Amino acid sequence: MASGIPELEEPAQTKATLTGLWQSRQFHEAAALAAKAMALWPDEAEFRAERAKCLLAAGALLEAEAAAREALLAEASDAHKEEAWIVLTDALIRQERATDAREALREACFAMPGSVALQARRGHQAVQA
Repeated sequence: MASGIPELEEPAQTKATLTGLWQSRQFHEAAALAAKAMALWPDEAEFRAERAKCLLAAGALLEAEAAAREALLAEASDAHKEEAWIVLTDALIRQERATDAREALREACFAMPGSVALQARRGHQAVQA
């Protein structure tokens, strides 16, 4: 790739590279790297959530929404699911789709009732409404 993304050899090395790209605010490059990693290691759910997060940070709201929905469909840890829900709802809010965001947060809270972060976001959105 012309962007300077290295060839991927193992998930741990790729995660470290993603962290570096995130820290240097190269969100588009990080999203591209995460997509490449998803293709190489489809069972590594972290790459799906990371791609969604990077797309959101890059301002690619529609792509972030789609990536978050895709991440929610994959088998993943609660932490990765929670991150995907947060990206999804933030993407909806930034698209000025508050009703859709509140509905997604309602669904998220039913799916993950122990998530304080999701409950707090749901409460905040209810107050905003």
